Amino acid sequence: TRQYFRQSIYAPRIAHLYKCFGREQIKIMLYDDITTQPATFFSELFQFIGADANCSIDTSVRYNEGVLEKPFGNEDDPMARFRPPPIDFSLRKTLTQRYAADIREVETLTGKDLTGWLDV
Repeated sequence: TRQYFRQSIYAPRIAHLYKCFGREQIKIMLYDDITTQPATFFSELFQFIGADANCSIDTSVRYNEGVLEKPFGNEDDPMARFRPPPIDFSLRKTLTQRYAADIREVETLTGKDLTGWLDV
């Protein structure tokens, strides 16, 4: 389990990338942003890579969706199949405490608000 924990720590990796390439060449984007605000996500991405930030992307079409034998959650929700059921509260609390320092460091490095990652 220590190996999994070490592989799940982001801050040192982000710091190393910034050191090697500079912050101006690295764009940290969150999965939550593409699922909740896809237009903003793509606009920021396109602007970062020097493409037309006003380009409109149709995010209603989904290609190569994974197929689960039994989808999670509400079958009427197109994203439900990708959301696993909530984990046990005590396990979530333990993991949140274990990763809290790294999450705060990632927040500092990236300037992104990750307080939702610390909610228990």
